[in-house]
Amino acid sequence: MPDLAVPSIVLLAGALAGSAAWAQPGFFESEPNDIPADANAVAGPVAIYGAMPPGDQDGFLLTVSDDDARKLWDFELTGIPGALTIADLLRVKYADNGRDVEAVEPLMKMGTRDGLTPSIHRNQLLEPGEYIVGIAHVGGDEPEQGGGMFRPPVSSLSFGEADDTGTGADASNQAAAEQSPDSQAYRFVISEGRALNVSPTPAPHATQADALDIRPGYGFATFDSEKSAWYGFTFDENMALQRWDIEIRAPIGRELTARLLDSDGAELERSSVDSHGSILFADLAPGPTTWYLELTTPEPGFIHAVNTEAVGQRVAGEEAEPNGQRALANRVDFSQPVTGRIGPDDTDDYFVFTVDDAMADQLTTLRLDAAPAGNVRFCLLTADGTEAQCRDGTAPIELPDLLLGVGDWGFSVSRAPIAMEYSVALKAQGPVERGAEAEPNDSIAFADGMPSNFRVKGRFSGEDADFYELLVTDEAQLWRFQVIGEEIFEVGYYDGDGDQKATLRAQAGQRRVRLDDLFLLPGRHYLRVQGHDGGEYTLLARAVGPPNPNGELEPNDAFNKQRLAIGQTRIGLLADPTDVDYYRFFLGNWDHIRLTVQPPPDGIVDPDIRWYGQALGDGQPGAAGEPISVEGIFPPGDYDVVLQPRQVSDAEYMLSLERLPRFSCPADCEPNGMGEIYRAAPLPLDLVLEGRAGEWRDRDDYELPVFEAPTELVMRSAAPVAGLSIGRDARSRDYLQYDMALGGYRTTLPPGEARRLMIDSGSEPYRLELEFPGGEIRPVAGALEAELSLDLSADTVSAYRTHGQRVAGELGLVNTSGAELRAELEAVTSDYRWRV
Repeated sequence: MPDLAVPSIVLLAGALAGSAAWAQPGFFESEPNDIPADANAVAGPVAIYGAMPPGDQDGFLLTVSDDDARKLWDFELTGIPGALTIADLLRVKYADNGRDVEAVEPLMKMGTRDGLTPSIHRNQLLEPGEYIVGIAHVGGDEPEQGGGMFRPPVSSLSFGEADDTGTGADASNQAAAEQSPDSQAYRFVISEGRALNVSPTPAPHATQADALDIRPGYGFATFDSEKSAWYGFTFDENMALQRWDIEIRAPIGRELTARLLDSDGAELERSSVDSHGSILFADLAPGPTTWYLELTTPEPGFIHAVNTEAVGQRVAGEEAEPNGQRALANRVDFSQPVTGRIGPDDTDDYFVFTVDDAMADQLTTLRLDAAPAGNVRFCLLTADGTEAQCRDGTAPIELPDLLLGVGDWGFSVSRAPIAMEYSVALKAQGPVERGAEAEPNDSIAFADGMPSNFRVKGRFSGEDADFYELLVTDEAQLWRFQVIGEEIFEVGYYDGDGDQKATLRAQAGQRRVRLDDLFLLPGRHYLRVQGHDGGEYTLLARAVGPPNPNGELEPNDAFNKQRLAIGQTRIGLLADPTDVDYYRFFLGNWDHIRLTVQPPPDGIVDPDIRWYGQALGDGQPGAAGEPISVEGIFPPGDYDVVLQPRQVSDAEYMLSLERLPRFSCPADCEPNGMGEIYRAAPLPLDLVLEGRAGEWRDRDDYELPVFEAPTELVMRSAAPVAGLSIGRDARSRDYLQYDMALGGYRTTLPPGEARRLMIDSGSEPYRLELEFPGGEIRPVAGALEAELSLDLSADTVSAYRTHGQRVAGELGLVNTSGAELRAELEAVTSDYRWRV
C-alpha cells in the first residue's frame, strides 16, 4: 500500500478522537511492514487502518506497558470484503543482528470469513512486552519468502463443518478472495474492555486453607508471586436458585490450569486456558455450599482475573421463572422451540443462547409466535444485554437474515398488553450469500462491511434500518451512493465519528435515491438505508474522482453550507427531488452584487436567499433552463443561498456571485421591497423606472422626493402596470388607475410627507417614465461635463496586519462645461472597516 498523505492522516485521527464512542486514535499502516523488523509501531488503544493487495501482509509492533498489562483489552477485526482475513498475535525472538527472526511463538488467532461482520474477542489480558500483530488475507500471490509467519493456513481457523466434497467452505472463500480488487481495506481495533480492578497486596492464598473468599456475582484480579492460587465461593439459598459461570482470565500465551472442587475436596471440573487466555466453567448449579477454585502455573508470578456471574436457569422447552431480568435469563439450546407466557404483570422475559462455529457460518431466522394475537416487543440481544435488533408488532414476528458470531446471544419478549402464550424458534435459513446484507445491522455498532464490488442487496423486515461500513483506502475523492428498490424511506451518510452528515428522504413511490458528490477522506464511513416492511433494494457505491475546485461537495446542507466567494461560479447537481444544496457568502459593507442561478437545460432550480436566517427572496423560476438572477446594493452581513429542484436533472447547474461597479445599479435596484429589508430605491437620474417585480416574491419600492407644496406627478406607460400604488408603506397606500387617454397615471403628491411608489407586477416587466409638470425635478439625459481622476500612492496593502494602514491619494475633479456645477462626494468600500 502506498504511503497516505500526512494531512489525510491528521484529519482522520482528529475525527476519531473527537467522540467518546470512538475514542481510539487512528493509525494508517505504511509500507514496508511485511517482516517483523519493519513492523509499524503501535500501542493500545488504537484503531489500525490498512489495505492489502494480493500477496501482501502487514505487521504491527504492539507494545504493552506495565499499566496496559493491568487492563482487559477488546480486539476487533473488520476484514477485507469477500476474503478470509486473519489476525495473528505473535511473540518473536530476533537474532543478534536485531532483524532476522530466530523463533516465532503463535499466541492467538482470529479471523473473518468475508468481512461482512467483524471478529471480536473481548477482555483479553496481555503481559508487558512487545508483540507482533500480523494481518493477512487468503487469495492472490504468495508473499515474499521470510514473511510467511503472517499468513497462517486457512485450516487453522474453524468456521464450521466441511461440505460434502470434503474441501470445506474455505475453498469457496479463497475463490471469492481471488476475485477481489487489487487492494482492499481492513480495520483492527484495540480498545479497553471490562474494567479490571487489580488488588495490589492480597493475603497469601497459595493453599486451600488460605483460599480467598470471592462473593458470587463479583470479580477479583491480582498478581500472584506463587505457582498456585486458591479461591472460595460461598453460595447461599437464594444464589443456589440460579446457574453460575466462573470465568478465569490469564495473559495470552501464559500456561494456566484451573480445578473446581466441592466443599469435600472432590474435583468437579478441570481445564486449561485456551489460545485467548480464558477458562470458562459454565452453567454451574451449586447448592447452598462452598466451592473452591485452584489455579496453577508452571512458572511463578502471573496476573489473573476471576469473575463469577449469575446466568439464570437452563431450560429445555418451557421457560422457568423468574427470568424478568437480564441476570436471570434462561439458557436455551434451541434443540426445540422455547415456550413461555407473558402478560401485563410479567413485563419481560429474558433468554440466552450460544452460537457455535457451525451456526455462525450460516444465516438464521429468529421467530416468535403467540396466541392470542396481540402486540409484543421482540428483541435480539448481545451477550451483555445490548439490544441489537427489535421489532414491535403482532405475532408472528420474524428476525430474518441473522449472521451471528460465535458466543453468547440473547433475546427478550416484552410489552404484552394482554396475557398470551408464545414460542420462539431459531431456524437455519441457508448459507451466506456474497453481496447480500446480513442482520443484525440496525445500528452503526453492527454495520455490515461493504462487499468488494461496492454492490449489496438487502431487504426490509419490519420498519428496518440497515447500516453499512465503508473503509476507504484511496486518496480523498468524491463518491456516489445510490439505492434502487421498493419501500425506500431514507438514505443517510455518517462520518467516522458516527455523526450523520447527509440524508435524503424518498418521496412516495420513489424507487431511486442517490447521494452525490460526497467528499470522503481515507478511513471509515457509514451508510444507512431505511425502509418499510417487504421492500427489497440494491445499494451501489462508486468513487467518481477528485472534486472540481468549484464543484459542490456533499454534504452541503443547513449544517454544512458551502462557501460561495465573490467572483466564483459553483457547479452542482440536483438529481434527486429531495436534495437541497446550501451555500453561504458574506458582505462586509453595502455592496453592488449580482447573484445568478443557471439551471441545466432540462432542469428547474428553485432558489431562496436568506439574510441572517430570515427569508429575503423566494425565487420564482421560469421554464427549464431559464436563468434567474437578482442584482442590487445589498446590506452587509451573512447570506445563505438555498437551491431546491423543481424539476430534477442529471446535468449540472451553475451558481455565480459577481461584484459590480458601486454606482451602476439599475433603476430596479434590489433589495427594494425584499423580505425583511425595508429599503426603497432612489429615483434614477433619467426618471425612468424599468424592472420586474415578483421574480423573487418581492415588491419594487421607489422613494419619492418630499415637496413643500402639493406636486403633480405623471407616469407614462405603454400598458397598465399591475399593483401600482403610492403610500407611506405597504399597509397604507392607494392604488392608481390607468388613464387610457393619458397613456399612463396621474396623481398629486401631498406636501411635507415621504411617499413610496410601490409596484407588484407579478413577474411581468414594466417601464414608467416619470414627469413633474411643474418642473420640480428634471431628468438628466446625459453625462455631466466633468472629468474625475484618482491617483493613489500605492495599489496594494498588507493582509492580516494587526494595526491599520493608510493609503494616500489625490482625487481630481475638473469642470469642463464652463457653467457652475455643485459636487457632492460619496465614497464606499467593500468592507466597513476601510474608511475614506
